[in-house]
Order: sequence, then C-alpha cells, then structure tokens
Amino acid sequence: MSRIVIILFTLVLLSCQNNDKSPKTPPRVAPQVPQLQEVPYPQAPNDLLEDIARRGDYIDYLFYRFPISMNRDGNDKVREGLMQLVRQTPRTYAGCQADGRVFFQSQGQVIVEADLFIQEGCFYMLFYKDGQPAYANALSSDAIQFFSNITQQFRK
Repeated sequence: MSRIVIILFTLVLLSCQNNDKSPKTPPRVAPQVPQLQEVPYPQAPNDLLEDIARRGDYIDYLFYRFPISMNRDGNDKVREGLMQLVRQTPRTYAGCQADGRVFFQSQGQVIVEADLFIQEGCFYMLFYKDGQPAYANALSSDAIQFFSNITQQFRK
C-alpha cells in the first residue's frame, strides 16, 4: 500500500509542474547612461589668466574637425575670449576629444595654448603648461552658444 501512495504522490507532483512552453523574454537591461565626471585638472590660476588679460593682444582658434579657423586681434578681444571661461571645474563625459586649439599671444609670441572642447557634454578649455595638460575651465553658456552657432553648419 505504501508503494501505491508513493506512486500517486509522485504522479501528483509531476502533474503540478509548470509546463509553460512559451518563449521566455530576457530580462530588460537598463541602457548605460554615460556619467559626467570632473576633468582631473585644477582651474587655471588667477595669475595666469591675469597675465593673459594684461599682455595678450591676439587669439587664434584652429578647429580640428571643421574647415574653419578664426582669430581675434586686440587686447579687448583677448579679454572677451577670457570671459568665455567660468571659474568652475568642468564636468565631462569620458572619451571627449578636443575640437580645436586656442593660442593666446602677445606681440607674436604664444603665451599659452589650450585645447577647446565644444561638443555635447564636453564644453571646456584645457590649458597646457610646458607642453602638458595642466588646467581646465568650463565654458560659459554664452561661449557654448557662440561656438555652437559657428560650428552648427559643419556638424551635418
């Protein structure tokens, strides 16, 4: 009799198993959202920016990915160029690449060079010292709009 009970119990257990043969949908994986991170360089020191503002008389912008360049002549234009910066460490996405190079000059001599980043999520200048990246400052909202207006025709 105990064999019959064991067999019946086994049959009941087997009949209770889920026989759903429908295809299983894989679990949804949330898309990876790139995270903003701080650029690992301090802001340009005040004495450097003041030196550029005092001595600078020419700015040259060379763009890597756009068939344009521009320059601005005069100390007042150099000061306007510096006004494009904000006293804030930029936050950016990993893998941003420079869109151009900025040369601040005085009497034909380069005072300082900076890479210019003007793409979505990457709006800042990265200043060089002795040929190495040294300082980074975010661009102002006016500067972002200015560069966007200039380059939008070439981004298509």
